[in-house]
Amino acid sequence: MIPRGIARSPGTIGRAHYDALFGVSRTLGMQCVGYKEMRRNTLQGFADISLASGMIIRDVSIHESHGKRWAATPSKPLIDSERRQVIKAGKPAYVPVVEFVDADTRRRWSDQVLAAVDLFLDGKKPARGGLDEQGNFLGGKHDG
Repeated sequence: MIPRGIARSPGTIGRAHYDALFGVSRTLGMQCVGYKEMRRNTLQGFADISLASGMIIRDVSIHESHGKRWAATPSKPLIDSERRQVIKAGKPAYVPVVEFVDADTRRRWSDQVLAAVDLFLDGKKPARGGLDEQGNFLGGKHDG
């Protein structure tokens, strides 16, 4: 929602400029409202993502490796029947809290999150292309 007076009076910024200034991803109404840096292996940090529906997804993990970036939904520890966290290949195992119907949907969501995070972290300007008028991701590398 645009604060009162920002896009309604002559001489003020319009909706597209408001979106760019305040980190809104136009197609999903997605906005990064917080970010905590935490660098470990591929992990770069955690973003809080607000959706147009009013839902806020906390702790969306942002990753980067070999020039590719991706966002992952929050996850929880995988617990065995004896209530212990499962260890696979010497590392704790996790399961996603939210899943997508297919890889293409997940990739589009990830691109939207990255665009919103870039807007938030780069002074409200897209660092890797952001989105065009139809909401398509314009650039950057993605892991898929």
